[in-house]
Amino acid sequence: MARRCDIGILAAIFIFVVAGAGSGAEETWLRYATVGASGARNLPMAFNPLEVSVHPPSDVAMPGFSGWIQYYGRIESLMSPSGSVAVVLDVGNDNRDIYVDSNCDGSLADEKPVKSDVIMYGRTAFGPVKVVFPTDDGPVAYHILPYSGAPGENFVMYVSSACYYEGTVNVGGVSYGVKLVDTNCNGTFNDAFSKEATSDTVVLGGPGGETTLLVGRYVEVGGNLYEAEIARDGAYVRFSPATDIATGKVLVPGEVMTLTVAGENGSFSLASPGGSLTVPAGDYYVQSWTLQRTDDKGITWTVYAAAGADAQAISVTAGGETALDISDPFKATVDVAFRGGEYVINGGLKGRLGERIAVTAASRSVAKPEVRITNADGTYDKTFSLEYG
Repeated sequence: MARRCDIGILAAIFIFVVAGAGSGAEETWLRYATVGASGARNLPMAFNPLEVSVHPPSDVAMPGFSGWIQYYGRIESLMSPSGSVAVVLDVGNDNRDIYVDSNCDGSLADEKPVKSDVIMYGRTAFGPVKVVFPTDDGPVAYHILPYSGAPGENFVMYVSSACYYEGTVNVGGVSYGVKLVDTNCNGTFNDAFSKEATSDTVVLGGPGGETTLLVGRYVEVGGNLYEAEIARDGAYVRFSPATDIATGKVLVPGEVMTLTVAGENGSFSLASPGGSLTVPAGDYYVQSWTLQRTDDKGITWTVYAAAGADAQAISVTAGGETALDISDPFKATVDVAFRGGEYVINGGLKGRLGERIAVTAASRSVAKPEVRITNADGTYDKTFSLEYG
């Protein structure tokens, strides 16, 4: 496989070009690896939904189909010349095949169908399917795992990365195993965190076990800050000691046991319960936190929080302190939707920064909330338990 080595085009290869990156730190070249049809449960490979239609696109040549219905979609990819990779699912009475534009030539007419391989989590999986991106430096291989739901009104299609890069990197005189994961499955491995899109991931394995970090300008390893360069195609990484970086502190209540924040600078986690978290100055979103409290009966209650869709940013200034207001009380929410001829009701808890909240008591889930539904004249009056949320 051809790899980039022309110094003249480094700016096109790397999203993070930082001053002083070459001062003593050398790039570490990584190996390409793939996963099977069941995926890699220990790697952060997300199910990324695709927009699908039953109407074929006018700009993609199609093969002959044997099924009774087709679903057309595109995988957004920065490595494809067109910016996307066309896919189509062909569903028949005795078959479910998927076609992928594996050579990125804008046509599916020259592709062979990939048969469904395994059903997991209610989804039908295909592949892994090899896609070859044409680049100025030669072809670059990439593997994907497409998934589909059951045909019908609420049909869904997902795609997950089925590949990663791995190797051993020396950081601060210590050897770490490193894996680069294209979590958002767009063909590149250096997508930094943003509220609007899923970032890629760096997994470091060292003396204390594995640590999962979101891609950003910096990584924190062994309590020290390093500037991060990650090749666009995942071929290599470089971690250089960060110097003269303006930082600030995030202050948390003493009951908070864990905390992770993320932004364009990267992701950072609280080292010990309570206290403060020192991070490079910038904007961040709270990704997760846990809080524990014991009541007067000796029962320990634990709150688990995860980033919500409407999460609010926090700003950390150079030399400043930002206090997080992430304790109780929480807001109860109820969402109602009409799908497939029936109403779907979901209840939940939301934190002050838009986090999704879950609660346990003595390490057990608390009782599910109930919802009472009545009509105007009282002839319908029933109470339901929200078993699924």
